[in-house]
Amino acid sequence: MERTKVVSKKLASVGYDPATKTLEVEIIPWTKQGQPTPKNVIYTYSPFTPERFAELMAAESLGSYFLKNIVKDKTLPYKKVGEVDAKKEEAPEAPPPQAA
Repeated sequence: MERTKVVSKKLASVGYDPATKTLEVEIIPWTKQGQPTPKNVIYTYSPFTPERFAELMAAESLGSYFLKNIVKDKTLPYKKVGEVDAKKEEAPEAPPPQAA
């Protein structure tokens, strides 16, 4: 499933397949020392309604919404489907100096 990068301290990317009603999230695990781990974990949640996906994506804080409304929903089936190397965002290269 294709996932979209998101701005969140808890989630790296989110994807949704309306045909299978499946949410897929790439979670950023954190150490007790407050550092992200070198591997992110991918989980799927299904059945997940399109309305609920829209609520997640419209949330002010994706990570908080995810924890409060998805992780804590003990009726929602989920499955760990893999791990990926955490991508470190590199600073963009500085533009070349302009001639005066």
